[in-house]
Amino acid sequence: MALNISIEQRFLTLLGQLKHMPPCSSRQEAHDMLLLLWMRICEGAGARRQLLNSMRQRTLCAEHGWKNLDKSPCYWDSETTPGIRIYLHANGTIVIQRQGGAQDSEILHFSSHREFVEA
Repeated sequence: MALNISIEQRFLTLLGQLKHMPPCSSRQEAHDMLLLLWMRICEGAGARRQLLNSMRQRTLCAEHGWKNLDKSPCYWDSETTPGIRIYLHANGTIVIQRQGGAQDSEILHFSSHREFVEA
């Protein structure tokens, strides 16, 4: 069964929901919040239980695609939404960037100081 809404629409929903979330205080907290929001969005879009269970197993590690884990920020490149990179800073700041084209552009900057900037 295909999901009811496109990956791009799910991504836009994620951005919208982040506006209403409390700031995170650590990289792990930011990761867990993003994962939980994404799972809820996918569940609402009709994702199969098997896919949701697979998502539930994802952790903040190199095996799951995270890079520069020994630095701040670390980052993850989306496999389902090419050109999207998520940065997680040690203080819980989340930066989502669309890469490619003439210049990379920041889509969202969600900081531990409750600063929310959407490009």
